[in-house]
Amino acid sequence: MCEVYFYCATYDREIDSGMDIDHDTLQRNRLSLVHVPCPWCGKMHRFLLADAQLNSNIVFDAPPIFAEPPG
Repeated sequence: MCEVYFYCATYDREIDSGMDIDHDTLQRNRLSLVHVPCPWCGKMHRFLLADAQLNSNIVFDAPPIFAEPPG
């Protein structure tokens, strides 16, 4: 799951939407319109999910680039 952020152009700041979404759901619903209250300017912003920035707190395990040879 990823946290969904948008951008307030008035105050040049990120807005935490309070939503968590996975990549598959985001891709299926990228043209959905969402309304996000802005803590910076006090307005209700309208965004497409396609405009979202995602912040994943998940750290994926990756194999080492230079693995030791077996044995």
